[in-house]
Amino acid sequence: MLLFPALPFTREIDPDYADERDAARELGLKSALLDDEALRNGDVNAALRGLPTGNQNRLLYRGWMLGEHDYSALTAGVMDRGYLPITSPDAYAACHFLSHTLDVLEDWTPETLFVPLLDGAVDWAGVEAALESLGPRPLIVKDDVKSRKHEWLEACFIPDAGDTAQALRVIETFAGRQGDALTGGIALRVFESFRAIGTHPRSGMPLTEEYRLFFVNGQPALVTDYWDIAAPDTEPLPLDELTRLAVGIASPFFTMDVARLEDGGWRVVELGDAQMAGRPGQVSAEALMRAIFPLLS
Repeated sequence: MLLFPALPFTREIDPDYADERDAARELGLKSALLDDEALRNGDVNAALRGLPTGNQNRLLYRGWMLGEHDYSALTAGVMDRGYLPITSPDAYAACHFLSHTLDVLEDWTPETLFVPLLDGAVDWAGVEAALESLGPRPLIVKDDVKSRKHEWLEACFIPDAGDTAQALRVIETFAGRQGDALTGGIALRVFESFRAIGTHPRSGMPLTEEYRLFFVNGQPALVTDYWDIAAPDTEPLPLDELTRLAVGIASPFFTMDVARLEDGGWRVVELGDAQMAGRPGQVSAEALMRAIFPLLS
């Protein structure tokens, strides 16, 4: 069973997921709708009113990003209705939160210092200490889940961590714009030079040679360019090494975003819970559903 989001207060599928639902049907996969607005409001029964009673059927969510509390409530709710969620709350957390992935990725990801929230607020003393520790290098700021990369110069990129005043302005802007969505804390990541393929026309963000890999049961089931600007034909991805790295990732369905360094090496930019990961525009709904199929068959 696949669970897709409905439009708020309706029993109609969110049009952003209609093509995936249709592709799933073509493969013989059953689906139901989730009222994620009701879920976020704490009414699990209303959220799952479109889900028929199951018989220990395997279930996978495919929809908009859910917070940790809401995802735990969702998995408990579907289990009460006789389903076995394929991705447990622990498996979701293992990929959804940057702070949970750093030990697994080790040398595969840029150097990162994570400053947890203190009593629900940014620990500014901890942030300043982290800036001092990282020294005069360029950084990227994000929280435990999201960056604001499309606001590159205002709320994402720090040219010089040694310029504390300017660095704090970027971090303050980031935290302010995240507002109540600020999750976990502040992550400061060393900016590394990835191979450039262009510049975003609105934000000025550099577009680099990146790929999104959808892993299913530890194997790269779908590999695609991250941006809709195709990367030039160069040396292939190190899929064998990335698959070995995936052995330590405790999720049956996750994404791995990787980028090529200017010197030809590779970095894992981030992991993500693939249930809530964006499908790049050049990937068809059918291709993604075929990748998912082994999880539900």
